[in-house]
Order: sequence, then C-alpha cells, then structure tokens
Amino acid sequence: MLPALVLAVSIAVALPAQGQLGTSDLASQRIAEGFQALEVDDLEGAAGLFREALALAPDAEPALLGLSQVFERQGNLVEALALARRALDIVPASPPTTLAVARLLARLGDSTQALENLARLKALDPEEKQGYLLSALLLRDLARRDEAIEVLEEALARDLPGPQLEEELAMLLLAADRPGEARRLAEEALTEYGERASLQLALGLALAADPTSRGEAVPPLERALELGIHEPGRVHLELGSLLLEAGRPEEALEHFSTAAELMPDTPEVFYKLGAAQRAAGDATAARQSLIRFQELKGQREQQERLDLEIGTALNEAQALATANRLTEALESAGKILADDPDEARTYTLRAKILYSLRRPEDALADAVRARQLDPTRVEPHYLEGMFLLHLSRPEEARAALLQAVTLDPNLGEAHELLGGAAAKLGRPLEAASHFERALELGVDGPGLRLGYAAALESLGRLDESVQQMDAYRRLVRRPQ
Repeated sequence: MLPALVLAVSIAVALPAQGQLGTSDLASQRIAEGFQALEVDDLEGAAGLFREALALAPDAEPALLGLSQVFERQGNLVEALALARRALDIVPASPPTTLAVARLLARLGDSTQALENLARLKALDPEEKQGYLLSALLLRDLARRDEAIEVLEEALARDLPGPQLEEELAMLLLAADRPGEARRLAEEALTEYGERASLQLALGLALAADPTSRGEAVPPLERALELGIHEPGRVHLELGSLLLEAGRPEEALEHFSTAAELMPDTPEVFYKLGAAQRAAGDATAARQSLIRFQELKGQREQQERLDLEIGTALNEAQALATANRLTEALESAGKILADDPDEARTYTLRAKILYSLRRPEDALADAVRARQLDPTRVEPHYLEGMFLLHLSRPEEARAALLQAVTLDPNLGEAHELLGGAAAKLGRPLEAASHFERALELGVDGPGLRLGYAAALESLGRLDESVQQMDAYRRLVRRPQ
C-alpha cells in the first residue's frame, strides 16, 4: 500500500482593500504597484516599492506584509516572519496577516505557535478555508490525524467552496486506514468538481487499499499521473506493484523504471524492479537491480547508525561540558565534526564550550556556522548575538538577537540582551521595552535591573528608575 502522499498547499496572502490601508495616496499607490510586481515575480521591484511605501507610512500593514512575501519567496523565512509579526502588531485582527504568520511559523517548524495563530484566525474569519487546510496538515505531521480529520470535516460542514478540503480529507482517511470513506468522498468530489489529479489519486489509492478492488485502481492512478501530481515516483511504484500482481510484468517494468529515475536512492524501487525483470525473463538485469537494492539498503542502515552514533557522541560531549571538563568536551566535539562537518548541533555546542574557555571570537565563528547550516533554530541566533555583544559589536548583536526573538518571541534571555544592545546604541526607549519584556517572561538579575533603571532614567521616568534600583540592590544583597 502506497503511503499517503504529501500534497503541496499554496496559501496566498490577500491584499487588504484600499479603504483599509490608512496611508497616504502615494503610499497606497506604491503598495498596489508592489503587489502587481509580486504577481509577475519581480521580487526586487516589489521590494523597492514596498520600501518606498514604508518610508511614506512606516505603519502600513499591507506594505509590511508584501515585503514579508518578498523575503519568503527569496527563502529568507526568518526576516519574512519578523515583518509579518510587525504587521500583526499594527493590525492584530487582520486575517491575512494572521494566516501569513501561521504559515511562516509552520515552514520554520514551529507547529505549536502556528496552530495558536490558526486558532485565532478561525475566530477572526471562520470562513477562511486556507486556515483549515494548514491546521489539518500541521496536525497530520504531528501524528494527530484524528484531530486533522475533524478540522477538515468542520470546514466541509461550513460548505466552504473548492475541492482542496475534500482532497486533503480523502488522503487523511486513507492514512487512517479508512479507504471506504476515502473512496466515497473522492467519487463524490469528482462528480461535483470534475477531474482533478489529487482526487483521482485518492480514488486510486482507496481502491488499491481494498483487496477486492485492487484491479480497479490502475485507471485512476494512471489518470492522476496524466493530470500531474506531486511525488509521481511513488505513484509509478504503486502502479508497477499493481500491474505485477496482475501478471503484467512488461507494463510494470515501465513504471518501475520511471520510479527508479525519479527516486534513484530508494531501495524498495530496485527490489520491485528486480522482481519485474525476473518475471519478464531478464535474469541478468534482475541480478543488477538486486545488487543495487542491497547497496542502497546498506547505505541507509549505515546512515542510521551514523546518526545514532552522532547523537550519542553529542550527548557525551554535552555531559563533559556540563561537568566543566571543557577541554575534553571540545576534543569530543571536534571528533564529531571530523566525521560530519555539517552537523549544526555540534557547532552550537562547540560555540558554547569555546565561549566558556574565554575564546569569544572562535565561539562566534562556530555560532555563525551553526546558524548558516540551520537558520530555523533559535539557539545559534541567540548565541551569535550574545557573543557579538560581548565583543562590543552592539549593532550586529541587535540584528542577530532580533532574529532569535522572531523565531521565539518568548525567549526572555534574548530580550534582556536586546535591552543591553539598545542601551549601548543610545536607544533608551527600545532598551526599556526589551528589559520590561524580559521581566514579564520571568528573566531577572542584577544586570537587567541596573540596565533597566539606567534606561528609565534616560527617559526621565525617575520614579520607575528608583524602583528598579531598589530591586537591583535587593538582588545583589541576596546570599550567594
């Protein structure tokens, strides 16, 4: 049985109506032109137009959202999320912006925050179909399949237009081993919406999952390929298996050969290809396919062993660092990188060890490398900012730390450091805001209180500054 395929979902962010812009006529014009440039994939032109609009109206939510889309298409998801969140701060009740934030969080791997934003989206606009789709996909990926099915059934109960909901629900029902329901849903949707590749795929897979109807699965699966689907290699593999079972090895060979071209590193493909070649009387080719199957299987097992060994070695190096055996921990991390020079977690660990060894420049280099290898993780951004601040490079530190709080707005330690960076840059209002946020998130300490007091004093908020100095004195008087 072919596993449920991942279906790509394109979720567009709508441009708010012109009456909602609240900007000057010129800014509104630049925003409209920016979205027109986006429609034709002129990313540089769109970015320039959105920036012009923001220069005219810094709080123009649609311009921030448009610029966020530019960064997203360029692959800079962290900056895209920062802009989308800024837009949401300006208009918290904006459904398009809430959806954009949720989508970016999902792409960055933060399913929990993404689902929280999607719950808010449903409250803001219960008719927004894309919110249901994205929620279902996230829940599916979190192995919460029953909840994903419930979400899509709720959406269908609202009679939301379009076949995407049926397509996704049919695939989820298949994954939940409910092929009868998936078949009925796919057949009804095909009747209502006409031929669609994903619905033909769902119908074919549902038929293939039932031993009494496997022979009927070939036509809809072939039609799905003709119409164009995501991950066609796996459908060719399933079709080859069905045809081989039906005693049609020559036709099966065509599909297995195509699957081998599309998925050249998948052991199962070559095992099935060899079986079809043997059934077709080509023993020599069958032996070659079996050899390739054994090679790929061995490579996969070796990679699994390597991943396990790296995880174990990382745990051991972390234990050494925790025990303050820093030199040994550093040597252990170096050995891991010798085997796998692109292991981001190891660079992160080594950066912390080097910093503890009072080698901040080397620590910074490793934090930067970890961030380059895995820009979606919070810790490398945070460490980079901390090290830059230690090296008296507050502007660069601020940029790195802003990336960290974009990925995790509740990282109080990053807000504390951002307060310090802003203070060094002569921005007391920004510093006070970050110090206050750090305290709200449960971070406290003499340095934070002292910095907060200084920022408040610079702002002329003397009574509050005195309160923070009192808190500072209480902290430094605590028994150590």
